[in-house]
Amino acid sequence: MGLAAGINRVKHRDDPMSARDVVALATCDGARALGLFREIGSLECGKQADMAVVDVSMPRCAPFGLDDPYTALVHGANSSDVTLTMCAGKVLYDWGDWKTMDPLAVVAESRREGLALLDRARAAGTLR
Repeated sequence: MGLAAGINRVKHRDDPMSARDVVALATCDGARALGLFREIGSLECGKQADMAVVDVSMPRCAPFGLDDPYTALVHGANSSDVTLTMCAGKVLYDWGDWKTMDPLAVVAESRREGLALLDRARAAGTLR
């Protein structure tokens, strides 16, 4: 979100997007772009309960943290500030505890898959 806000600020110096609009772009508008607005993108009855809880009380989020959580989230927070994630109402991550996967196994598998993809691209002549 910070990258999107930064690019927008460069392109539209006189009227950049607000942090609240950047969050909407990443959530509601993202779901709409994927054709999934009826299922995801906002917390509403009948939609999947997908959400992330972010601790914006960290010094890097100051001075906005508690007074302007949108600005703190877009411009200050990072991945280490995420304390909880849920997908379809199921807790996936809770204060450093991965509930459904082994992160080291995921990294190892993604590395294997990435190398296999590179091998296929080289074999097809699309990568040198």
